[in-house]
Amino acid sequence: MQRDFQSENEGKEWVQKYESMLKNQNAGFLDLDAYEYVIYHYVNQNEPAKARVACELAMETYPFSSELLLDYAHVLANCGENDTALEVVKKAEHFFPYDIDLIVLKCTLMNYEGRNAEVIHYLTGLEPIVEQKDRLYHALATTFFQMENAQDAIYWYKKSLDLVPSSPECLEEFVICLNTEERLTESLDYYKKALDINPFDAILWLSYANVLNTIEDFTEALNAIDYCLALEEKMHIAHFQRGNILMNLDQFEDAAKAFLAAIEINDKQAEYYVGVGAAMESQDKYDQAIHYFRRSIKVNPEQDDAYFGIGSCLLEMEKFAESIHFFNKAIQFDEENPAYWISKGVAEYGMGNVISAEAAFEKVYELDPENIALWLDWSHIYFEQGHTEKAVEMINEAIALMPDEALLYYRAAAYQFSTGHFKEAVIYLENGILLDYDSHAVLYDFFDDIKTQKTLYKIIQDIRNNGKADSE
Repeated sequence: MQRDFQSENEGKEWVQKYESMLKNQNAGFLDLDAYEYVIYHYVNQNEPAKARVACELAMETYPFSSELLLDYAHVLANCGENDTALEVVKKAEHFFPYDIDLIVLKCTLMNYEGRNAEVIHYLTGLEPIVEQKDRLYHALATTFFQMENAQDAIYWYKKSLDLVPSSPECLEEFVICLNTEERLTESLDYYKKALDINPFDAILWLSYANVLNTIEDFTEALNAIDYCLALEEKMHIAHFQRGNILMNLDQFEDAAKAFLAAIEINDKQAEYYVGVGAAMESQDKYDQAIHYFRRSIKVNPEQDDAYFGIGSCLLEMEKFAESIHFFNKAIQFDEENPAYWISKGVAEYGMGNVISAEAAFEKVYELDPENIALWLDWSHIYFEQGHTEKAVEMINEAIALMPDEALLYYRAAAYQFSTGHFKEAVIYLENGILLDYDSHAVLYDFFDDIKTQKTLYKIIQDIRNNGKADSE
């Protein structure tokens, strides 16, 4: 619920007058605008009980105001009194049967009660009558989405946006719905239409940038966020998102500057410090990274990714015992994060605690068996202990789960090459190259000997060009 009021000072005077009336039990008089402001004030202050009293007093003077009836129903819903709110809506319907605000609120309340089928029947029956069809379609879309029927929800969101492309609420819900179906690219044309209508809407540019970043169109995402910041230079969330986009572009130094710009505007957001820390860590500036991760924890002592960031830096510095402490802290606040357990497993192995490392990896398997990092790190433990067959066996198990992941084939090839099983290695290599040629560079990281790398390069090129490796 929101109203536009011309004078904030006048609004404060209305609140003071209203509270004086209550305190002194005066009959007093407030006009309709004043009562609406008072109700809005209490709702905005998250005081629904006071807002309810204000509604009831206002309705004694203005019993036929559709705005007051609508406000009262909203307030009752906020108080958890859905049945009473519905009764108020029904009363208002007698005077304003096709008021779209009442229709939408009625459907919202009915959806809360799980009466989705009734809502759909009700709304489709109103389609020939209601003038604001965009909002009717929006209500239908919302209902279908609550029923987990994304396909029909998307259909109605599109119909609503075709009529009013610039509706921010509808567009936002549409994007959420599309994201559940991994169909985000379908939102791009709708964003372009909305931006054609509202080219100076910074929030819209921010939302567009977020979508582009999610679908990994990072260059266009950066352009969109820069346009947003050109319109609203002091929007700290936009600077933060700019940092995230630059991280995805591997422009870590610029990303750190963007995160710091966000902090300069708002230094109370723990995730902004995490962003700087991550950017520093990506540049191997571990001491500086740890400094910012610690600053994040000062803002929010439960910022789990900050503890994880410190642990990751310490792990890179081979300070295994210290890193385990911070991984445990991160896990304390988020036990379901596979990345935390994987890193803990690697650190435990670095300490020589093979059993503890195994336990950590088993936890990841429980949480996310299709986590590639799990299989790469877990199998590597066996490989380093000389159990190459077991390592390859684990990678084969992973391939059975994820047959299209090229990195698994390259790792199996690396294990086989390193133990002289050339023919077996080539078979894995051929599959990896077929799935994703560009990822073959991970083999060079696995073997740091230049001569070996040159030999691998020749084999890879032979397979790529001829479909098989030179047997010599």
